[in-house]
Amino acid sequence: MAPFSYDLVRGTKNVEDAYALGVSTRHSGIILSQVGLCKSPCKLFQMVQKKSLWNLLPGFVNVASKSLFARVGIALLPLLLLLPPPLLLIFIIEIIEIIEIIEIIEIIEIIEIIEIIEIIEIIEIIEIIEIIEIIEIIEIIEIIEIIEIIEIIEIIEIIEIIEIIEIIEIIEIIEVIEIIEVIEIIEIIEIIEIIEIIEIIEIIEIIEIIEIIEIIEIIEIIEIIEIIEIIES
Repeated sequence: MAPFSYDLVRGTKNVEDAYALGVSTRHSGIILSQVGLCKSPCKLFQMVQKKSLWNLLPGFVNVASKSLFARVGIALLPLLLLLPPPLLLIFIIEIIEIIEIIEIIEIIEIIEIIEIIEIIEIIEIIEIIEIIEIIEIIEIIEIIEIIEIIEIIEIIEIIEIIEIIEIIEIIEIIEVIEIIEVIEIIEIIEIIEIIEIIEIIEIIEIIEIIEIIEIIEIIEIIEIIEIIEIIES
């Protein structure tokens, strides 16, 4: 079956064009109704007189077969053909209106389904956006935690550097103390050496004094001996 579109009927101007278009798409009744060619009982009566309306019945049957009511009507169609033309026209107009209502209801249902699908898609998009936002928040939290860990590591390194600097200062202080102690030891050694030198000098002086005393004594002895010799002579 050829696809049906309401855009096809916009350029249709008369019954013949609508009939030709209806036959090509198997939707003759719908097309005639949409272009307004089936609204006038006079034109319908003319179509019945020309027996062209019977050629449009396949289109009505094809579209109306979707409805249980329309199926019952189609089953009773042979009996309806026995009705007088005015009653038949009224019945055909009612069928056309029922088919139009069914189509409007179907279009409304399709629109509602499309709206539901769009709402579902919007909800899914919102959920995806929320998931993306949650993921971004988690990533931000992880980045903050990493930054905090880095800061803690830097603080620990700074503390270690401070401790190393303090240790170095303590070592330097100890070295200075050791140097001072060595200097003091050297000074003590020098003092001891000086004392020893002084003692040696004193000893030498004492020895010299003793020698001088001895010399004096020897001289005195010599003098005494000389005096004795003089006395004896």
